[in-house]
Formats: sequence, structure tokens, C-alpha cells
Amino acid sequence: MNNPHFQHMTRAIEAETNGDHKTHRVGALICGTSTNAQQYEVARSNFWPDQLAENIGKDQKLGNASTTVHAEIAAILSAPSTEGADIYITALPCPNCSKAMAEARIGQVFINSEAFNTKLGRKMKPFFHDASTHILESAGISVFEINIKERRVNQIVSPAPNKLINIHRPLCMLDINSSQINKDGFNALAEQQKSDVAFASCYAKNDLGQYSFISASSHRSIGLKSTQADEISNIQNKYKPSLQPINRLLLICARYGLTIDKDYLYSSQTPTSREFVNMIGAGYTSLTIGDRTKCRDKWGLKALGQLNKCMIMDT
Repeated sequence: MNNPHFQHMTRAIEAETNGDHKTHRVGALICGTSTNAQQYEVARSNFWPDQLAENIGKDQKLGNASTTVHAEIAAILSAPSTEGADIYITALPCPNCSKAMAEARIGQVFINSEAFNTKLGRKMKPFFHDASTHILESAGISVFEINIKERRVNQIVSPAPNKLINIHRPLCMLDINSSQINKDGFNALAEQQKSDVAFASCYAKNDLGQYSFISASSHRSIGLKSTQADEISNIQNKYKPSLQPINRLLLICARYGLTIDKDYLYSSQTPTSREFVNMIGAGYTSLTIGDRTKCRDKWGLKALGQLNKCMIMDT
């Protein structure tokens, strides 16, 4: 009898093989249950959104971010809903993708054993051990290594029972009736969210066409204590242990099987470079920005200038 874990990883490897990234191909397969109780499997590779490939370039950066959407993000944002889903990855997940999997409430992560010895794997191994594993463990996510040749599955991250602690992470979700689906209603709700912390808001709808207002602030990855976040930052300074507002919105909607209405997407300040890449990769190119002069860092401001110059993003 074939073990489904090996079948799923084989499909992830097929997605990697069919990817168009010449240097570092990565494949990911996510499988779970949709909000209407249907089983699904979605396989994706890392890719360049057409607008960025054609106008910024595959070998250029948007701000300080590569113009590729990572395979894990591509799979999560393409899935019907991600609560409790499993994901199979052909590479070591970077800390950014690990934060995304935690926010999307992925249940289990499976990694191809060969990922540890590839060129990309050797590059990512320190970040995987110093940041990704701690992020996933703190979110209560089990991580397994799959060796297809030897037909073995080994658990490499085993979170303790009840590891996920109750940390307040600013999030607002409100049911909205059809009479409120207008700019004035949306702007009023977004105005109520204003604080000193960066946030993003949207209208999103489910498969039945029912709308919700969602607003999320930047915050450290789910389950991480402030001391853990500080430790991750002290060990390495490339990846931040916090998740930015636009990314949180995208992932919260993926978790609950919601689709963001492209006409109602707001950010209190200019998003980061990586937020822009993920937004565009998910098909969102219209954004209202509250304060265009503010951003977490200078690179987001540079990315906004690039996008405006190429007329990629309607802001």
C-alpha cells in the first residue's frame, strides 16, 4: 500500500520540476478540507508574477525583496482554506514562510529530506535551525522529514502539548450586510482601527457571498513570546520575527476561505517590499494607503516608487 505522505511529496517534487525558476526551484503541495467539507490538494512552485517579471525583471529586486512568490505562499494563497491543512515542501522553509504557515494555521509541515543538502538548503539551513523551527514549534506545528527513497518519515520538530499560548494579536473581524458595502462604510470602519501600530483592512467574502470586515495589525508570529522574538532577532538580522499587516490579511483570509474584495483594501502606511510581492502574486494591484511617507523601512518606500513608475499598482 502506498503511503499518502510519499504520494503528496512526489506531487510537490513534480511542482518543483515544472517550475520556471532557473536557479532555485521549489515545490509545495497543500492538502486539507475546504469550508464546505470538500477534500482538496493544491500544488504550486515559486514563481514570478507577470507584472513584476515584465516590468521590474526576474533578476532585479522590488525594494529589497526578490520578485518571486515563494512556493509555500503560492500554495497557501491558492488553497480553498488552510485551517488544519498539511503542507509538503521540497525545500527548507524560510522564516517568512514559517510565519505565514503559522498565521494560516497549517497543521503539519513535511519537508523533503534532500532539501538539507541542496545548494539552497545549505544556504537556508542556519535560518531554518535558528528561526524557522522556533517559529513553527511556538505555533504548535509539527515538522516531519520525508525520505522517499528509504520510505521513511521522521518527526524533527515536536511542539509540547498546549505550546500555543494565548497572546493578544490585534485582529478585528465583523460580519457586514450588503448595505454597508460601499466606500463610506468601509472608510468609517477603517478609521475606527487607527492606532500607533501599522494595520491593514479589507472587505472579504466567503463562497456564499457573505461579507466580513477584517483588520489586522503588525505583530510577532503567532505563539512567539517577546523574549523568543528577541532571541531570533539577535541570532540573525535578515528575517524579522513579526508579520506585517497586508501579509496577515492575506493569510487570515486564506485560513478562513475568504476572498478579498479588490475594491476594498487599505493599509495605514506603505507596505514592505515582501508584502507588495505577495499582494501582486495573489492578484491584488489596487491599494489605498493612509500615509505614503511611512513604512517599516526605506525599502518599502523604494518598492512603492518602482511600482508607481511602472504603473503596476493603483495606489
